[in-house]
Amino acid sequence: MTTTPDTPVAGTVIEFDTPFVGDDLYTRANAGEVFPELLSPLSWTLLGPALERGFMRCMADDFAAIEPLPGGYRACGRMAGRLHLNLSVFRTVAERAPGSSADDLDKQYFGDAVASGLPGHPKEKVPLTTTLRCTGAGLRTMASIDRRVKRETRLAAEAAAARTALLASGPTPRQALDAARGELDLYSALFGSHVTARALTASAVSLAMGALTKRGLSDDQALALISDIPDIESAKPSKELSAIAAAAAPAARSAVLEGADWAELGAATDPDIVALRTELEAFLATYGHRGVNEFDPAWPVWGTQPDAVLSLLRRILAAGAGTERARTPGEVPGGVAGFLVRNARKAIHRAENTKDNIIRVCHDLRLYLDAAFAGLAEQLTREEALALSIEELLAVADGGPVPGELIARRRAEIEAALLITPAEWSMHELTVAHEEAAAGITELVGLAGSQGVVRGRVRVMRDVDDAFEDDEVLVAATTDTAWTPLFLAAAAVVTDTGGPLSHATIVARELGIPAVVNTKTAVRDLQDGDLVEVDGTAGVVRIIERGASA
Repeated sequence: MTTTPDTPVAGTVIEFDTPFVGDDLYTRANAGEVFPELLSPLSWTLLGPALERGFMRCMADDFAAIEPLPGGYRACGRMAGRLHLNLSVFRTVAERAPGSSADDLDKQYFGDAVASGLPGHPKEKVPLTTTLRCTGAGLRTMASIDRRVKRETRLAAEAAAARTALLASGPTPRQALDAARGELDLYSALFGSHVTARALTASAVSLAMGALTKRGLSDDQALALISDIPDIESAKPSKELSAIAAAAAPAARSAVLEGADWAELGAATDPDIVALRTELEAFLATYGHRGVNEFDPAWPVWGTQPDAVLSLLRRILAAGAGTERARTPGEVPGGVAGFLVRNARKAIHRAENTKDNIIRVCHDLRLYLDAAFAGLAEQLTREEALALSIEELLAVADGGPVPGELIARRRAEIEAALLITPAEWSMHELTVAHEEAAAGITELVGLAGSQGVVRGRVRVMRDVDDAFEDDEVLVAATTDTAWTPLFLAAAAVVTDTGGPLSHATIVARELGIPAVVNTKTAVRDLQDGDLVEVDGTAGVVRIIERGASA
């Protein structure tokens, strides 16, 4: 693994950051959806090599489009503590893989890449031998991907069962950490399958949209029809929690609305409250691996922090349980267009399932780390443990000294890095995002995420626990599964990042609310109380009236 302890970042240095490679472009687009927060030294030294291997499984093995960079990172990197993707490499793969192009990739990540100031991808004349090799590899991958995902879903379930058994035996910190490292090959394989599934989804959606637009549908109408899929994995927790809220008896509703926490709910003897607790325990048994920043095993999720689920349930109850919008299914055409639409829907489902597999294995890693932290509690705190690399933490678990000065320095670096917001893309060195709100703007242009037009007051949310009222327009940098119960109460969703197949767009379409994504500056340029019109069909947010805080 190539690292540099002296990468300059706005006046500080971040150990374990990776160096920029040549003239390659790096981007936070898409990476910021998967890992929205800073990756600690422990998380990065545990996951970083596995992520790179996963990307290479897709790019080098499944599509035979590039060769790995021996001993270092080629597809991804950690800059200012955040995951970045090597856009130059992704563009190269997109140019060489069948059914895709660098321009298509740019549109998915950035919308109007030229307006973003993004340098164009150098055109290359792809040799016929490369085309044939990539096409053959891509066809083999398409033929085998469903069998592979089925097998890996089984392996993820077996890993969870092994984790339950080991943790029940009371492992030592060393045993727990070794178990976490032992699951990294599976994590890497699942991550590679997810990247491949996303790539296949992008090409399947492009083919289906091309066939539908030839039949007279607009791009947004075509995308809405393709993504009209019930029971998308990321939307299931929101629907289930909404159903629990709708069925809650008056005493249970009152307990939650009055602020009862998880322990208080468990101590209650009222049969209705006991019944609610039982339903929530079943919910956590199914979805406890999901939560905010769920790809990072250093972060808690619903299963380890059940009060977060109660907070979401409280919001749903306050907004009115069971208020899911009605969906009007689109009619799938016949012939080749219909086949392509069904194929694209299947691909979207597959990509959602591969994502869930990764997060389940990540939850194994989380619980192994938690067990190690608990066993080492007398030597160091959780925060101190996160400042160590996995090898350094193993040394402490083996009885070695706690490197206090090293931990203090790294924690100071992390605090400094948290004050930095990386720009959407960087080359040669990190570019820091401009954070001052633009003056005099009347609209923000992004990508059409979910059809519909609605007016509402803005609520800018930087954390899922921020205040939010029913029928407000939810504005966030990015969202993941932990945010989607809020979609049930939102008038619309607006995000800085995202594309046609990002989390916010998929779930918003499933729940039937307008969404505009990839605005790039909504969190910066909109303020609480602004009255806006969200046009999810056109991908535009129009500012009607500035709120009192503007």
